[in-house]
Amino acid sequence: MPTYHQIGISSSPRTRLFWGAFAIVFTLAAASPAAFFMFRPAEETYQNKNPKTSSPLRAGGNAPSGQLARDDDGDGLKNWEEALFRTDPANSDTDADGTPDNEEITQNRDPLKKGPDDKNAESADDTGTAEESAPNVTSQFMQRAADSLAPLLAQQQYGGAIDASDFASVASSLPTPDPVAVLGPIPKITKRDLVISDRNGPAAAKEYFNAVYAVYEQTFVTLTEDDLTILAAAAKTNDPSQLKKIDAVIAAFDESIRGVKKIPVPAGYEDFAIRELSYLLKSRRMVEILRNTETDPLAAIVIAPARIALMKEVRQFHQNTKQSLAAAGITFAPGEKGYTFFE
Repeated sequence: MPTYHQIGISSSPRTRLFWGAFAIVFTLAAASPAAFFMFRPAEETYQNKNPKTSSPLRAGGNAPSGQLARDDDGDGLKNWEEALFRTDPANSDTDADGTPDNEEITQNRDPLKKGPDDKNAESADDTGTAEESAPNVTSQFMQRAADSLAPLLAQQQYGGAIDASDFASVASSLPTPDPVAVLGPIPKITKRDLVISDRNGPAAAKEYFNAVYAVYEQTFVTLTEDDLTILAAAAKTNDPSQLKKIDAVIAAFDESIRGVKKIPVPAGYEDFAIRELSYLLKSRRMVEILRNTETDPLAAIVIAPARIALMKEVRQFHQNTKQSLAAAGITFAPGEKGYTFFE
């Protein structure tokens, strides 16, 4: 697999990266709700569409004790939860597609976009790296955080002063999503997935590793940008449309997985082939999550450092393989594809 650059991506510990991002989110929400749409009160969002809707939430003062339990449209989402999901608290079916807002959220659908094909997360293609549409980590986290954040959001909505440290305190008490859980199940590679060659020995081994890199020459090496570089550029320019470039990286993984599977593996090198294909599948899943950053930013925040760590692990695996081959008297001269593979 190719060596990727870590342009614009922090290599700090996962928890600091995650909560650092959320500290920014909560600070923006406290300082300027209008500038951060996620926390803009839903009733304010829809006040022009529903001018006759009256609401004590715009009357100022302290919240009545029963306000947090209000569900004006009876769709299963409380009014303050409507604020989180940007749905209309006076309309049980905001996008008018026949499915109530709460039901769409439960089904991992977008309540602001007409269905039925309004999934918040994209499904995998026929490679099977994500057998079913993965749950939206951001939506799940926001639902878990909702009860903890409700008093602060209500206080802010009623005009009360909120300090950024209040949000940070709530954030620090919430569990950090686990990268393993975010990744979900990765298909397992076994010997049954390989084409085992009836040839072995140094010549067969060299031929195999040269063939593996020949696949990568036609896939990864042809890429002009890797996924992390694209992600960094999208974040720097605040332009999520750039994420579509990652489709080419995903396609490169798909072609690589298919290509490497077809190469006959010499006896004795099955373990390498299994591990190499497993790395490809896991990396492909990570890249898919980064591609969906716009719809599931929390998953990307968790996976980005894990992606970097995995690339380092793969490089070390290749170096260890190079040493094992050398110990067996198998080396590659400059100009051979295997030489570049292990360089």
